[in-house]
Amino acid sequence: MTSIRNLLALLAVTTAGVLFVGCDQADPDDGAAATGVVVANQGNFSDGNGSVMIIDVDASTVSTVADGLASIVQSVEVRESTFHVVANTGGRIDIHEMATGQRVGQIAGLTSPRYMVTLASGTAYVTNLFGSAAGPGTVSVVDVTLETVVKDIDVGGNPEGIAVVGGLVYVANHAFGAGRTLSVINAATQEVAGTIDVECDGPRHLAVDREADLWVMCTGQTLYDVDFNVIGETPGEIVVLDGATGAVTTRFPLTARIMTAGPGQDAYYSEEEQELYVVLDQDKVMRINTGANAIVDTFGPFAGDPIGAVAYDAAADRLYLGRVPGFASAGSVSVHGRNGGELARYSVGVAPSHIGFIREAP
Repeated sequence: MTSIRNLLALLAVTTAGVLFVGCDQADPDDGAAATGVVVANQGNFSDGNGSVMIIDVDASTVSTVADGLASIVQSVEVRESTFHVVANTGGRIDIHEMATGQRVGQIAGLTSPRYMVTLASGTAYVTNLFGSAAGPGTVSVVDVTLETVVKDIDVGGNPEGIAVVGGLVYVANHAFGAGRTLSVINAATQEVAGTIDVECDGPRHLAVDREADLWVMCTGQTLYDVDFNVIGETPGEIVVLDGATGAVTTRFPLTARIMTAGPGQDAYYSEEEQELYVVLDQDKVMRINTGANAIVDTFGPFAGDPIGAVAYDAAADRLYLGRVPGFASAGSVSVHGRNGGELARYSVGVAPSHIGFIREAP
């Protein structure tokens, strides 16, 4: 670990300024009120009926802006004027205009894309759940402007979440709960610079806080015997790393799994509030103060359908939860106050698994 950390520290210095801080949410909370809520509905795997809908907060209406995709939708990345639909089984990313919802571009040639982070430069990094003959998982480097895949980088097993701190790209090697590592890519060379063992099962979702600390959500894993009978499970854990060096600074051992239906959006970071919202056991939400590195509240269990996604609108003090009754019927998005009480509910598509916000100009 020492040599890897020294290497990461050197890379953080030599590549400073190459990239901006980033996470699964491409544009952090800026204090402006959310006028729209973008909901990625995963759909049913065998039907390929994923979709994207937008909730108009003021009018309390829901409109479909992307469907007929012949793919499940793993996630959606909301930008200022566009949103990126990560079509997992379709092996592509569709680029849609925010104002009209129309598709204005497409990036093809991906292998089971899961999550992406796009930088101001137009370079994006996309995790692919399955890899090449050389490795179990890959990260695609994408030129969004040219809509082309520039390079595929072999990483660890079945990568999911991805985040950027300075000149370092962190990749969560989930391996369906059996992974325990992060791959670290040097953005200047687009090569893997090292691997960090976070010493917890199933690192899946990553977030970067205001202090450029990296928060790693480990899901825990389900244990099977030789006949694939469930014989137990390990709990989730949250690990905090210094984003510049990769050194572990804080651990939050849990008694529950970090777990969403789908699986979907396990956590959401609100920069304005300096708070991290994490889904536990598909029915509870934990609130963490990332400035103080302290657990503040745990809400739930929430009655009704399991949680597939979580997001928090800091300007309105509203918690949004995607609710997944199954993969054969429409789900919903429930809206809650800061204390967890339900305020509203919207019918959406099948298996809402990722939520982002459209915001007014400040």
